[in-house]
Amino acid sequence: MLFLGSQYIAGNIAPYILTYFHNKGQTELTETSTFYMLPVMIVVGVMFFPLGGRLARTYKPITLILCIAPIGITGIFISSFI
Repeated sequence: MLFLGSQYIAGNIAPYILTYFHNKGQTELTETSTFYMLPVMIVVGVMFFPLGGRLARTYKPITLILCIAPIGITGIFISSFI
């Protein structure tokens, strides 16, 4: 969910994510379990945002887009099968 800055809306979409998983048959999830998303995303962001800054200073933007954007798009594609 870090892709395209969606961490800022994690609290707003948590009920929709919970409803989605309930509709898929995973009824053991609760609202509490969805509220763990935001702290996890913040910790992951703290670890990887400095890496992104370092890459941005080292490589041209078009190189980063062509190399890293497919990873994010692949993640979105794979998540559509869950």
